[in-house]
Amino acid sequence: MCSYCYALQEKRSPHSGERKNVKAKNRPVEFLTSYAERFRMRLIRDFRLLENVNEMEQGLEAPKYHPNDIENEHCRNRILSENPYALVKFSPISKLTGIVSKQERRWKRIKCRETAYPPLDMWANWVVESNPFQNFMLVLILVNAVLLVVDAEIGESTDPQLINVVRIIRTCDYCCLWIFVIEIVLKWIDDFKTFWKNVWNELDFYITIVSILPEV
Repeated sequence: MCSYCYALQEKRSPHSGERKNVKAKNRPVEFLTSYAERFRMRLIRDFRLLENVNEMEQGLEAPKYHPNDIENEHCRNRILSENPYALVKFSPISKLTGIVSKQERRWKRIKCRETAYPPLDMWANWVVESNPFQNFMLVLILVNAVLLVVDAEIGESTDPQLINVVRIIRTCDYCCLWIFVIEIVLKWIDDFKTFWKNVWNELDFYITIVSILPEV
């Protein structure tokens, strides 16, 4: 039977639709992760752009103008008069001048630009490097030092009037200790390797560990 007759027979057969449904059900379904889907869409855009460029005139010149040339009225009129079909070279990412910070470098990643919410390391860096958080930690260190001095003075006292004061002081010291632990964890989330390159961070870590051991 020729292929044409076989195709007609498939169309006339009442069970042809059922066979197609069975084949569709047995066909394996492919699932792509979010990162793979983004990479796939970017490849599709790039290939479409290349196809459009190839379909244009063969004598078309490579882009040699920049957005600054188009924004200037005099240059724009000159370009339109000389070559109205000239291509403009542009970049969707703004160029950074000067020293690039850690947050700016992270924000230029594809996974950060395509997400609605920043990743956890960027959030931790924003918290740790913010002025309110640093001022709060500085005040907390001073308060904790005062509490330790007061606890050393009246901690061993048997005066019934000072027992409640000692309990309050030790509770506040316990809360300060766990806030220091949270600060260290946030710095680890921000950048674990850079944390150990700072001497002050290492000192804070060892002091916190020594303070936790008696509680454990």
